[in-house]
Amino acid sequence: MFKPKLMHNLLAPLIAANTVSADLQANDMSNHNGLEILANQLERLQFDCHILPVDEGRGKWNLIAHRAGTASNRHGLLFSGHIDTVAADESLWSHNPFTLRSHSDLFFGLGVTDMKGFFAVLVSILQNLEMQNKLPITIVATADEETTMAGARALAAEMFSQPALAILGEPTRMRPVLSHKGYLAYQLRLHSTGGHSSFPDANKNCINAVTSVNQALINKASQWKSQIRHPEFSVPFPTINLGALHAGDSVNKICSHLTLNFDVRPTPGLSSEQIFTELNQAIKQSLKGYKVHYELNDLYLPVTSFASSATDDRKDVIQQHCSCHFAHENYVTEAGFFERLGIPTIVLGPGSIEQAHQVNEFVSWEQLTLAHNIYAKLIHQWCY
Repeated sequence: MFKPKLMHNLLAPLIAANTVSADLQANDMSNHNGLEILANQLERLQFDCHILPVDEGRGKWNLIAHRAGTASNRHGLLFSGHIDTVAADESLWSHNPFTLRSHSDLFFGLGVTDMKGFFAVLVSILQNLEMQNKLPITIVATADEETTMAGARALAAEMFSQPALAILGEPTRMRPVLSHKGYLAYQLRLHSTGGHSSFPDANKNCINAVTSVNQALINKASQWKSQIRHPEFSVPFPTINLGALHAGDSVNKICSHLTLNFDVRPTPGLSSEQIFTELNQAIKQSLKGYKVHYELNDLYLPVTSFASSATDDRKDVIQQHCSCHFAHENYVTEAGFFERLGIPTIVLGPGSIEQAHQVNEFVSWEQLTLAHNIYAKLIHQWCY
């Protein structure tokens, strides 16, 4: 029987484990303790658990927990999520973010939606099922999804026994997601010989030059908008966002150095190689006539867009149990990495993305119960 007290007992130790993943080294924490807690819960249910290194120097690990099938060790279900969270400013929270609290059918805590509640739901289901599943059940918990996605990048096909389907439990309000955009971040550096401001040379000024670059990037985004349409997305075209600009060091000097950080969210079918080539050509053309050199580099490793390869019969079953239409999202997840390993994937998890990364993050008991009921039906139907 799925009850709030059971959920609290399973979820509280996961929330208490500080598994923050952050670019700022002072905030970045090891995720090993959180994985040990989850592994201990699963080992009691006869899962074979392996905590594998991703970046030992930073204390980053993946967990792969597997319970073989009695009839076959192939074509079962894989459930995956990330154990890390974003950092929290405790001064803004109404309580300690690492202490699970409940009030009015809501559970509060850092990562409770994104996405430790997902793991607690799975454990609660498995506690109430016979351990003699006919087809295998695999649970994966990855590192560093909130920063580099290093955990998902470290996964390899030989780690898994050819699952028929992977369910990625990111918060979707239990509405199945069949595709999402990718994410590419770039850093553009401009530099020139500069000079004294009493002898202004507009063609040497990196701030002047970047205005031309900005317009070229805006034009490229407009071109994509007019030529590429994916009506299933709420923003049905690739986008470019100019995010951060840092330039110069003195008001009485011609600006000789500048850094522009920007991102691209491509729709499926637009490769990172094609995007880089188009951006590079546009920037090079925009700087003609300027005495400025440029370098364009990845700010982070690319995250590919995702389009599910799940079979129609699998999708039909999930849609039947969820009683809602499929979704297509503008955000990114680790789903594309599983698809690249040849594992058909659907994103389906409790809670709302609107609560992720928020002060006083919460997930409702209603969402956890819905996830429990749907996952239990899928496991029973496809693994028993």
